[in-house]
Amino acid sequence: MSRDGKRLVGSVTRERTPYPAVVNYDGTVTELDSYGKGGEIYATSSDGRVSIGFLACPSPPACTASGVGRWSDSAAPTVLDLAGRVRAISSSGAVVAGETDGSSGSTGFIFTTQRSLISELGSVQAMTPDGKYIAGRLQDASRSGLWSAQTATVTNIGASNWTYTAITDANGTDPAVVGYGYITASNSYVGFRWKAGVLTELGVLPGGTSTKASAVSFDGGTVVGSSGSDSLQDAFIWTEKDKLRTLVDELKARGLEPAVDFRITDLRFISDDGKTIVGFLFGTPLRFWRVVLQ
Repeated sequence: MSRDGKRLVGSVTRERTPYPAVVNYDGTVTELDSYGKGGEIYATSSDGRVSIGFLACPSPPACTASGVGRWSDSAAPTVLDLAGRVRAISSSGAVVAGETDGSSGSTGFIFTTQRSLISELGSVQAMTPDGKYIAGRLQDASRSGLWSAQTATVTNIGASNWTYTAITDANGTDPAVVGYGYITASNSYVGFRWKAGVLTELGVLPGGTSTKASAVSFDGGTVVGSSGSDSLQDAFIWTEKDKLRTLVDELKARGLEPAVDFRITDLRFISDDGKTIVGFLFGTPLRFWRVVLQ
């Protein structure tokens, strides 16, 4: 999702082939040019006008290989001289991050005009809007951290009793990082927010055993994700003031009167201002839902 909450990016599928597409705020779907060979968009800029992803035809008209494409508005994509999987793009669209495979495994990278490897990272999950911090899994695969482009150093994020840590989002200039840790002894997941060196566990919803944070607002003050048990998950919203509650309870507190059995489950994105929240409902076709907090 774009950081202003106005666009979703991804792909549409025809005859099992994905094609890059944008879903606008009003629900209209616009397929982007991919030279007729397909592709997918993995990340987009702050306003959704610059996107990055997979292009099945980086060298038209031959289309003998696949690679990384960058789409600007509705123009035909340009091809980046970049081998690897892209995962994140900066607010302006100028900085790209992802990982590439090598003989000893995968390694993170950052790309502006040329690619620079991040040896500490084995994979990339998120990048801050200014492109100065990249979050991902460390090379040992059980830990995750935040890498600084200015100092070329990585900060380990996690707790000593977690078997492994997964980061799902990073935002802001004073980075806020969210994700979850896994505890083997209790077979449970602990949702967290890390900000200014302080790790905050988000808790669990009543009757639940696990929490996974998915996304965080620009200021780090609002976190969203899913919490509950293995068989029953609810979308949650967490703020520093009101802590953890279901998104449905938040809507009720704001005056909405949903049906008694109304539930919202899988939640994935939040806008920078913390007001637009998007998730999806599993099924065929896949359906998205959006909540806008006034």
